[in-house]
Amino acid sequence: MQFCKKIDNQQYDKDGPPPIIVSFGSDDNKHYSDYDTGIQYITYTMFSTSRTVKKDLPTYDWQLTRDTKKILGLEVRKATAKLDNNSIIAWYAPKIPYKAGPEDVWGLPGLILEYKLNNNDYEIHVFAKELDYLEGNNVKIKFPDDSEAISQEEYQKQIMEEAKKMEEMYSQGVDTSD
Repeated sequence: MQFCKKIDNQQYDKDGPPPIIVSFGSDDNKHYSDYDTGIQYITYTMFSTSRTVKKDLPTYDWQLTRDTKKILGLEVRKATAKLDNNSIIAWYAPKIPYKAGPEDVWGLPGLILEYKLNNNDYEIHVFAKELDYLEGNNVKIKFPDDSEAISQEEYQKQIMEEAKKMEEMYSQGVDTSD
């Protein structure tokens, strides 16, 4: 029996924690939030497969402050909240009377144009770079089909299964024989 010499292609210590997958979004990830029902749908495309995840929007106990500043020429006001181990600072524009914001940060009396999320391990800073105003009130948003949506837990399970398949594929090594 002849053995081929192979290069170990492991990306992490086999005895250590498994690798993680991090995504900060892409053009084909879309967030749909229904602020009346508190439900959010997020479409993700990962591993060439599109999935729609349905989850509840978190609720925040916002504390409004008197602090103001300008973002994109608009006066914004500061609000703070705590959620689990995170502290959030948000800046919202009262002149744009929508309680919407990026991702799942929402619930202020104006559009959130900037927020910082802090915990002991990391900080996330999200801010608006530009605003586009649509003419007229006839914009229709079609929410994803609820029957095709999966839970956040099911999505995590599917992603971990895909990651495991990739790990198995990558850990087979590379044949270096002639």
